Amino acid sequence: KPDTVHTRLLRLRCFSIDERKDWLGADLIQNRIRKDFGVTVIGIISRGTGESDSIALFPRPTQVLQKGDRLVVLKSDIERLQVSSAPATRSQSSFVEELVESMRVVDLVKDKNGCHVIREAFCRMPEYLKRRLWKRLQSWTVVDKTKYVREIDRNHLLEQVIKSQHGIHVIREILRQALFNNGFGPENDEIVGTLLEIVEDQADARSGELKPLPSSFVGPCGGALLDKRKFSYRLVLWLIEYFSYRNRGRIQGLLDCFAHNAQQLIDENNGSIVLSSVLEYGEVQREKVFRVILARIDDITRERIKSLPKFWYPSFLIDKLVVDDRKILNMIPGGKADLKATLLRGENLQRIQEHRSGKYTARRIFDELAENEEERREFAKACPKLLELEHDAEEKRPQKRAETSFNDSLFRESAHSGQV
Repeated sequence: KPDTVHTRLLRLRCFSIDERKDWLGADLIQNRIRKDFGVTVIGIISRGTGESDSIALFPRPTQVLQKGDRLVVLKSDIERLQVSSAPATRSQSSFVEELVESMRVVDLVKDKNGCHVIREAFCRMPEYLKRRLWKRLQSWTVVDKTKYVREIDRNHLLEQVIKSQHGIHVIREILRQALFNNGFGPENDEIVGTLLEIVEDQADARSGELKPLPSSFVGPCGGALLDKRKFSYRLVLWLIEYFSYRNRGRIQGLLDCFAHNAQQLIDENNGSIVLSSVLEYGEVQREKVFRVILARIDDITRERIKSLPKFWYPSFLIDKLVVDDRKILNMIPGGKADLKATLLRGENLQRIQEHRSGKYTARRIFDELAENEEERREFAKACPKLLELEHDAEEKRPQKRAETSFNDSLFRESAHSGQV
């Protein structure tokens, strides 16, 4: 007899067959559990006739699976068997396994056609593959043309995926899966939290101290998260939308940061779009942003501005306040009255109407902000051209509704999105 017997501890878990109803009535071979999922079934626990259950260790491959059965597998294999609410077919399962293991996932994400493949994969894959694919987006860095080193690198995710013209659409699908399907299971909050932390780091907003936004977030130099030549600003808007429905408290620090820096953001194209989301979702912060908009309108008369700059972004925010379906002005105490008074002050409305895009804003103010004929006459007195335009045959044609939402809402089904 040997003096020592070496043993090995294997951690096992049970997987309920009821989670895969398509396996019922078929045996292990027919269900292709080893071939498609790479999982060895160590035992099958069957529901007994009484209170006790029976277990068959190392079952025959021809054993038929019945309702209530549980497969005994290695703990490390349990994820392979777990599926989302939209399970993949066996052929899809084999394909996406190969896709996830491909070293060119990020190349596909950045390609105008490849990004649709990855988005569809996130729609259809089992949860464990979604989690692995997510890790691939942030954990592979190129050493040379043939060798890859696996390591978690958030900067890689930011620069190669989030700031990519096509990769940002994959990020949107990740957020949609997390919001509607709990698509990443137990790692759902961690994955979305990672995206939020990336934005907070770029805005230097994680310390809780309110300070100016750094150039990594906004500014004229290239590479900022809100760079007008990139689409990465959309991530900021989607995260505000996501957490406004899931965990409003988690986003308050970032909203406070944006409201505190409204003067800085209002002069940037994408910065003003971010402020529009603060107006929409920031219950505590929207009035502070609103007051900055009013101050910027009053600058026209106070500084005796005769001609507004070519790109004057407060015009877009005024449109947002006037025509947005959420009736934002009604959520701000005295909001509508204060906006009217500011527009009627001095030459404010007249200068806005003379601007290249402001004439449409002024027209909407005249048509939608004025609540009666007396107010319309007040606006026409402040800006006589409004009355002239009213009688212009060209201006009588129906006006196109202002587009005041640029975030491609998570609640809006994308043309290329899979079923959610």
